[in-house]
Amino acid sequence: MNNSRLEQLKQKLHHLAQLDKTQQIYGSEIHQYKIYPCLSSSNIENFESQYRVSLPEDYRQFLLNIANGGVGPGYGLFQLKTEAQLDEPTRVLLNQYESQMLPERLAQNYNHYCQPFPSEPFPLYQSLQEWEKLRQDLNLDRDKWGYFSQKLTEGAIEICAYGCGITAILALTGDYQGTIWIDDRANDGGIYPCTLANCAYFHSEDGEMDDPEDTPEEEHPLTFFDWYEDWIDRSTQILLNNS
Repeated sequence: MNNSRLEQLKQKLHHLAQLDKTQQIYGSEIHQYKIYPCLSSSNIENFESQYRVSLPEDYRQFLLNIANGGVGPGYGLFQLKTEAQLDEPTRVLLNQYESQMLPERLAQNYNHYCQPFPSEPFPLYQSLQEWEKLRQDLNLDRDKWGYFSQKLTEGAIEICAYGCGITAILALTGDYQGTIWIDDRANDGGIYPCTLANCAYFHSEDGEMDDPEDTPEEEHPLTFFDWYEDWIDRSTQILLNNS
């Protein structure tokens, strides 16, 4: 990613914040256009070393040059929690993990990010009932591959909440590394790629989204930067239309 695109994004973000003084955009009353301090290269390298992952380059540049969370889609971007931001109980757990004293159940949580983001049997468009039938047909273990199992989001990190249990996740590993997915299992909507076509549902004023299964095969999940810029552009247009 070149510096000109980063600078353009900063300008667009500033313009949006200036337009939305009365917080008309969905979720803005929560994030209030706050920009949390950027991370340093060493912060990011420590996170990557700790969790044995490499952050997607556009997300890395965003953290280094724009913000570590705050203003963004939905209720705002989650902060990437580095060791300096962790509370004392969590630091104790991390120290136990490093010394191999952490109970196995908790230790699995610290291996979550480095696992391959499942490319099969994705895309998971199915409802709970449909998924359970498919899981049985594929002879997948229920404990590992249950509908609400963390196994289905291993190798990905939650980056924002849209409300009603819907979250956006960023794939850190696997075939879909660097792309945004929507986790809507709380509403029986499954997990599906966040394409340009269905971004309208989340980022427009009166957005409508077709069934994810109807998304054209040539449409791919958006990268972090494209997803974030889509939110800025659509939000800005909403405000201009309403002015």
